[in-house]
Amino acid sequence: MLLRRRAMMGGAESLTGKLGSLSAGTKVQVGSLSFIVVHQGNPDKSIYDASCDGTWLLMSDYYEERVWDSRNNYADSNIASWLASTFMGIFSGTVKASILPVKIPYYYNGSLHTLSNGFDCQAFLPAAVELGILPESNYNVPADGKTLEYFVGTNPNIGTSGADAKRGGTSGRYWTRTASTENTDDVFNCSSAGAVSTRDGSYSYGARPVIIMDKYTPIDGDEIAIVE
Repeated sequence: MLLRRRAMMGGAESLTGKLGSLSAGTKVQVGSLSFIVVHQGNPDKSIYDASCDGTWLLMSDYYEERVWDSRNNYADSNIASWLASTFMGIFSGTVKASILPVKIPYYYNGSLHTLSNGFDCQAFLPAAVELGILPESNYNVPADGKTLEYFVGTNPNIGTSGADAKRGGTSGRYWTRTASTENTDDVFNCSSAGAVSTRDGSYSYGARPVIIMDKYTPIDGDEIAIVE
């Protein structure tokens, strides 16, 4: 069954049977990869571009370990380039067409880039704030996002629902896209227990990508299915 775009005839199409009907925490199989629905819609219209209005999916586990970069400018980082090329190359056809091109907020060297000045991408790393790691809980965390629905009310410092990520059955740390406000080297990462810390981007930790898909994508096709 081909994934189809929203039919605009006769008003807005119902979300019944579509990706946008799923609640946060639902597991979704996208091609060969497992994701968790972590948010529906635009998390905060004051910092996220309108392109971010879709179904947010976070990989259930980290994909592989990667070096972030030698400096913490996400828009010009090695890991962002890898996500745009190698990782996005996993998807094809109608599945890839349903992954939205978006502009995401990010912080670098004293500047917060939001709305239309956000970073253009399709796959990206979650921000620390999106995982529930708030600026007031760590003075080096910039306000480069909004806590996603799945992580609201959790405490990442003592363990988060969904914080544990594995590769090959082994838990490990994974990168966020969030640069420390303290310098131009350190980047926030999250442990399997949900504890957060900063490391120089030259370390190799897990990459746990996020994609935002068209909320009108059918979920009963051959390439996208609900994992029971």
